[in-house]
Amino acid sequence: MSKIEFLVFLHILGAFVICGGAGVGISAGITMTRTGSVRAIGLLSMTAHRAALIVTLPGALLVAITGSWLIAEYRFFELEEFWLWSSYVLWAVAAILDHGILGPHLLRLHSMARRLEED
Repeated sequence: MSKIEFLVFLHILGAFVICGGAGVGISAGITMTRTGSVRAIGLLSMTAHRAALIVTLPGALLVAITGSWLIAEYRFFELEEFWLWSSYVLWAVAAILDHGILGPHLLRLHSMARRLEED
């Protein structure tokens, strides 16, 4: 396997990892809205938060690093192309929304569920 094939493999693997983590988070979120159990909401909120940290974030970093490496080393595209820079901006916005807004919200939801469960 050549270096370029390995980098493309890692890049695509990272995309699949992102999809898997996002799927777990979305499934947990949908299930939270359909359950009345405080314990289940606590477990699902922590599952969604951990999926974002343990699965989605490493996948996103893998995609960004290998994609940048492929562009820098093999010059498939010019660095000045609009879609390339907009993809970096969208990547940063998604990371900020996921870890800056959704993550703290899930942690608050988890702590509220634990307090309600203890009462």
